[in-house]
Amino acid sequence: MTNFTELFTLGFKDLCSVIPPQAELVEGSKIDERYLGKAPGIRRADGKWRGDQNFLKRKITFEICTAWDKTGANVGLLAKRFPGLDIDVLDKELSDFIADEARQFLGAAPVRVGKAPKQLLMYRLEGDPFGKNLLTFTAPDGVEHKIEVLADGQQYVIHGTHPEGHSYAFDECSAETLTTVSGTKMLDFMDHIIPALQ
Repeated sequence: MTNFTELFTLGFKDLCSVIPPQAELVEGSKIDERYLGKAPGIRRADGKWRGDQNFLKRKITFEICTAWDKTGANVGLLAKRFPGLDIDVLDKELSDFIADEARQFLGAAPVRVGKAPKQLLMYRLEGDPFGKNLLTFTAPDGVEHKIEVLADGQQYVIHGTHPEGHSYAFDECSAETLTTVSGTKMLDFMDHIIPALQ
């Protein structure tokens, strides 16, 4: 999967345009350049980028996707209907352990990798939308890590260029093949994983 239109045809219609790294921002932009590659935004006709305050409300069409494919934007997916379990852990063994626990508890999930061994597991919403949840913990080696449930009001990049210059990797799938989860189930997993991290 390489672009907006391909993802749209696979059922991922909750997409948003994300400003790519090295983009030139409009004069006076309040977007912190550290978030280029991750922040929603639109390229103007002059080639400069602005933030997109309507990214959560915009109704996406195939025509919009076709236009966005010509801009070089990163592809973002809204987390409201496609919640993600973001394992923000740079210890590979620990990251893989959490991912394995999640798949056993929540079900099979494709993975999106930005900066390995960090990884994000993708699911599809069942039931009512829910808000994000963040768990911060300190590993035995003293390093602080995070696990975050990305949900309503958020988005995550599934294709494009990472701020550090390499490409995001995303297991190919269609929207309808994703395992469904409820907000309660996701929060239950967060409660479940805490003892295993101590």
